[in-house]
Amino acid sequence: DNALCDTAILYSDQRAVSEAQALTKKLGMRVTPDTLLSKLLWVERNWNVSGTGRERSRALIGAADWICFKLCGARVSDPTTATTTSLADSSDRSYSV
Repeated sequence: DNALCDTAILYSDQRAVSEAQALTKKLGMRVTPDTLLSKLLWVERNWNVSGTGRERSRALIGAADWICFKLCGARVSDPTTATTTSLADSSDRSYSV
């Protein structure tokens, strides 16, 4: 199903403070609430989708990804976006969207 299931969270959103603090402690580097990884953890913990028939197993990382999705139905991203959002595995330069 290629239907979008919910609203977007803007890049400047600051709700993921506790998630950022936990990531900072775990990773040993400063992580802020506006990073994608913090926001994804916040979404996982705070958006209750049980009983809605929707699953949040996929996300579109940025505006370019959304445009690509709308034009061709593919959930893809580029290496630069994957790297700058901390979703790339730096050990083997792989990422998955």
